[in-house]
Amino acid sequence: MKIMEGIVELDELLKSMEPEIQSGDYVFCTVVNGSYSDYAHLSLLASFVEEEG
Repeated sequence: MKIMEGIVELDELLKSMEPEIQSGDYVFCTVVNGSYSDYAHLSLLASFVEEEG
């Protein structure tokens, strides 16, 4: 298995990005006292768990 090396220089990272607009609707929300397993069935694009909420 080949391990990819990450880009650590921000300027290099930004120059190398090739963003694409994805169709569809997106929702950003905050959940209090919930866990990922409560929402995994929604096929989340991304989720973040932070100590400060």
